[in-house]
Amino acid sequence: MGLTQQEYYTIYRYYKMRSKENTKNLVLWMAHHFKGLDLQYEEAIKPKWEGIYHPLRNIHDEQGYIEEILQQGKIVVGVPT
Repeated sequence: MGLTQQEYYTIYRYYKMRSKENTKNLVLWMAHHFKGLDLQYEEAIKPKWEGIYHPLRNIHDEQGYIEEILQQGKIVVGVPT
């Protein structure tokens, strides 16, 4: 038994757009699809590949974060990768 083209494409999307959420949802999708378990899963989402990184915070509002840093008067170093 092999995969259909649609099954392969679905697995590929989850795998290609790697994130914790996509990995979790891939496992849930496979358990639902191949084993018939009654599980809820989300479609694969495209993770954000660029932006501001902070090791202790998840930055969603980049402009607000920049304004917050400027108000604090802290020195900020940016490292392009």
